[in-house]
Amino acid sequence: MIHWPAWGQASSPQAQPPFVFRTWKSEDGLPHNSVTAITQTPDGYLWLGTYNGLARFDGVHCQVLGLKNGLRSLQISALLPDSHGTLWIGTVGGGLSRLEHGRIQTLTAANGLAGDTINQLLEDKDGMIWIITTAGLTWWKNGVLATNVPAELKQ
Repeated sequence: MIHWPAWGQASSPQAQPPFVFRTWKSEDGLPHNSVTAITQTPDGYLWLGTYNGLARFDGVHCQVLGLKNGLRSLQISALLPDSHGTLWIGTVGGGLSRLEHGRIQTLTAANGLAGDTINQLLEDKDGMIWIITTAGLTWWKNGVLATNVPAELKQ
């Protein structure tokens, strides 16, 4: 059995901790100190959802996206990069936004979303995006947004 030293306790004076830790806060460009969702897109960026907007983090700097960029709510609740390169952004009270080719498009209950507060986002093996809201389940595939169960799943 291998016994590792506890964090912060080196086994010898010359031993170094295996990792370097750094904290980024609002003073460093993060929109809020509480991160509510996190994901990484294929291009390597980390996306951080907070109570005060969305941040794209490149490892050094944060680029903040908010209301002026097209989000309808600053409270980010879920993030999902899909298999087509779109970043889906779930919010509290502002519906669901899609960041695609640098543009944000927002879908709300007025567009057919079950509710405007998003709890979770998932993509299945067929590329269907499942949107779990506080008011029910919605799905998106090939530009179709619906709250009914897809015909292929009714078998």
